[in-house]
Amino acid sequence: MYDRIYDYWKREKAQRNLEPIGKNFYEELTEYMRQLKEYVEKTDEKTVKAKLAESELGRAQKLSKDLLEMRLWKILRIAESSTDSEAVSHAVIGEERAIFENILECSKQYQSMVQRILAGKGDSAAISAAITRPRKVAVRFLAEIPAIVGVDLKSYGPFKPEDLGTLPLENAEILVKGKAALRIGCE
Repeated sequence: MYDRIYDYWKREKAQRNLEPIGKNFYEELTEYMRQLKEYVEKTDEKTVKAKLAESELGRAQKLSKDLLEMRLWKILRIAESSTDSEAVSHAVIGEERAIFENILECSKQYQSMVQRILAGKGDSAAISAAITRPRKVAVRFLAEIPAIVGVDLKSYGPFKPEDLGTLPLENAEILVKGKAALRIGCE
């Protein structure tokens, strides 16, 4: 797994665009980190094996953090430009897609606010009210949910437990209250 992290890191570092990574990469990375931590904790710290595992864990954490931060900055850059948003679709995976869609929504709200200010339309209270609540939020589903029609009249789903997705705020709040989903990301 360490070699895969390193390969992804090298590709991400070398390219300006967001590079594709394995669909289950985050799950596999989480499991790898968990196993490595467990091994370090239950191995006698004085042994060479423990020291090697601890060293591998430290390097893997640093490399993974750097890789994920590079990916985040690229996602932010794409969302900011808003013109390349389709270019990101092949490279983002489930966990990143929900975050990307939220960032893109916030970026659109900000651009709309700037346009209203520059056009001299609306007062500051109206502008603030338009951007205080996100229109879509990221959620993790806890139960199987059939396809639904959102308040925006778009179709969403179907979803299985542990799926991630973005929904209009009103729909997400209903699912969260019914304990069928958890809101993720920034509150």
